[in-house]
Amino acid sequence: MSIDQLRAQFSVFVLLPTGDTNTELSASLIEAGYQASLLHSQEAVIERLKAQPPHILVFSSEALTTPLSEFVEQVLTLNSEVQFVCVAPVAQSETLFEYREYNFSELVPTGAHLPARVLWATDRVSETLYLTYQNENLLQKNQELGQVETKYNAEKESPISAKIAFYKACVNKDEVVLAFFRRLSCKAIFFKYLPTVNSFVALSAQGVDVEDIKGVGSRLEPSESKELPTQLREGVLPQALVQILKEGLHVSRFEWKPLLVQNWVEGVLVFWGDEKFQFASIENEFLIFDLIYQKMHLQKKADSLDFHDSVTELFNRNYYFRKLDEEMARARRLEKPVSLVKIAIDHLLEIEQSFGTHNRDLILRSIATLVQKTSRVNDITCRTNDNEITLILPHCARKGAALRAERLRRIVENHSFALNGVQVTLASGVSEYPSLSLDAVTLDQSTQQALEFIVSRGGNKVCMFKPAQAIVPDFEVPL
Repeated sequence: MSIDQLRAQFSVFVLLPTGDTNTELSASLIEAGYQASLLHSQEAVIERLKAQPPHILVFSSEALTTPLSEFVEQVLTLNSEVQFVCVAPVAQSETLFEYREYNFSELVPTGAHLPARVLWATDRVSETLYLTYQNENLLQKNQELGQVETKYNAEKESPISAKIAFYKACVNKDEVVLAFFRRLSCKAIFFKYLPTVNSFVALSAQGVDVEDIKGVGSRLEPSESKELPTQLREGVLPQALVQILKEGLHVSRFEWKPLLVQNWVEGVLVFWGDEKFQFASIENEFLIFDLIYQKMHLQKKADSLDFHDSVTELFNRNYYFRKLDEEMARARRLEKPVSLVKIAIDHLLEIEQSFGTHNRDLILRSIATLVQKTSRVNDITCRTNDNEITLILPHCARKGAALRAERLRRIVENHSFALNGVQVTLASGVSEYPSLSLDAVTLDQSTQQALEFIVSRGGNKVCMFKPAQAIVPDFEVPL
């Protein structure tokens, strides 16, 4: 599903202090494709909620006429599914942190380019809601499948029950693919999609010599990868794969199935046989295989949902605040410094508008991989905002953190991304406890301020926070 199709499915209420920014923000949401409504008072929001609640409520505490807790309770009493995007100064983040369990999905700091940043946050919430709805639908399908299995378990010679048991014996998704191939009377290849290199690679096969598929793969053109999930659903196979099958493997008559989980491409399954082979025989087997594969993916994802970001597979914002508190306590106890590095991709909104959300997410995943590859064992890497990755660096002073950030900036600057020659660069903010901040809150805020400062000046640089007045550290850190 494209981002435009996604936006069209969600409604948004906007409640901000009266002014040009308020109007500009709601207009940007409408222009982007959301069903957005600009409301001018808290009372109007409550009345509209009674008639037709939105999916997302963008608001500022400055626009409220009652305490925040009372407003949140009013909204959730009327509809417990509404998700909040709160616009507030960074200084209020600690207070708002307490509302995370009350559907506070995003916090957007006030400042420059607010409409664009709110759009980013709203997109993020919409994507999460969409994936949640998909997971619920998939869970329902799995429950239906379980009901079918229960029904047939009463019969000793149940073919469906036997098939399900066969797949359930597998311990991971790769084994499920191989098990699927073993049940087919034809030749088959699974081309795994590797988003970080924008390529399909032959991962496993049946009826084909291993030497014939070793190294077989194809790199997609940017135009092919931009809307890859949509194209596969519509029955369009990338020409690079068609060329490999016809010219590399000399297969002219074949059938294929896309393997999709939610809106991510896992790969493509290709089947072929002799002239007598009937492709229709694959259909029923594929339906059961696909359900088991997606169920296995869903179970794995559910295990890490509380602490991992679904796009980058880094730790998420909840885990970040938890670990930051732990590392601060350890730093005080051992009298060792702890530093933060916050990085943002320069001009990511423009990249998304030019190349699509799929390529935007591929860039985020690629950079997350680069960060992890250059990290120490005890470093903690989290995705803390749509365009923000934060590194917690225990036992690392500010100079070492700045050097680490600069090294990462250069690696990304020299890295080749599949975007028609577009160069991707990073902006980084750096701070440290105890020399530049007093506690976990000020450490996070000071790093955020350093990042915002360098982003406002064009990015592609590292900025170290400089406190407005001298800080008396809890202990001395050697330079």
